[in-house]
Amino acid sequence: MSNFGTADRSRKKGEWKVKAVLAEIQKNKSDMLKITRVEFNGNDLINFQVWRTDSETGTTFPIKEQKVSFNIEFKDKVIEALEEA
Repeated sequence: MSNFGTADRSRKKGEWKVKAVLAEIQKNKSDMLKITRVEFNGNDLINFQVWRTDSETGTTFPIKEQKVSFNIEFKDKVIEALEEA
């Protein structure tokens, strides 16, 4: 049976350290896709996350449910898959 979609809630929460903002792509009036290179618990990752701007306050915040991160070692495979799209 696959563990896909399940989370191990017993793990300690680590600290996300943004190493570089690679791209910011405006999706629509309020949402932007931010692609960053981050470090999390000693792992070098690429992070795709949707950020939303509140129209009343102008505050920008991440949408937790719209995020995916993967180890930098998979970068070439991800690029190859996107180029085939």
